[in-house]
Amino acid sequence: MAILDNDQFTDVIDDVRLDSPGPSTTQPESFGDAEHNQYNREIITSPDSLIVTSWNCAGSYSDVTAFLEVRRGKSDVIFVQEIPYKHIRNVQSTTNASGDAAWYPPKAAGWEYLDQYADGPKCADKKLLPTVMCYVASSLLASNPKLMTHVVNHRDAALISLTIGKRPYYLLGVYQKPGRAEYERAIRYLTTRHNLPKLDALVGDFNLHQENLQSS
Repeated sequence: MAILDNDQFTDVIDDVRLDSPGPSTTQPESFGDAEHNQYNREIITSPDSLIVTSWNCAGSYSDVTAFLEVRRGKSDVIFVQEIPYKHIRNVQSTTNASGDAAWYPPKAAGWEYLDQYADGPKCADKKLLPTVMCYVASSLLASNPKLMTHVVNHRDAALISLTIGKRPYYLLGVYQKPGRAEYERAIRYLTTRHNLPKLDALVGDFNLHQENLQSS
């Protein structure tokens, strides 16, 4: 299983390429002009060329849209932490005369986002919406990407499956807020999920140092 923690590097965006004997080089790249948008790419050779990217966007709606544009054709799957939402409109409600607020994540051509509200508007309380969003390149829609909420149903974690060349991939993205209590919230939940499939990649912003991740 490939493990990728944003905090293992000095910056906040990282890539992992699956099914490889190991990493080659880590090379710096940049996105935009903001200092927090400097990042490293962990390049791992693989015949399957499935590139999974992890990024904490710090809640910037416009940055996510721009990043998706930049990464089109460069990433296959992107897990974004601290994903922002916008109140686009209100939708009809049986309990609220003014309607329920509908919240939507950023979108961009060439990408499809996966979450439990994908088939309808985001009518839940904004504070309860997922902090992790998974985007899959439109070119991979034939691989039947699915959010596996029947296995992992938590706002700080997203488990997806997709099939490429008859080979199933299971990818898990996680966001851990700083602080012991916040850390334990998602981790304790995941440790109770005894039906987790064998993961091909565990990525995210764990707010842990590299040595802590490796010893866990």
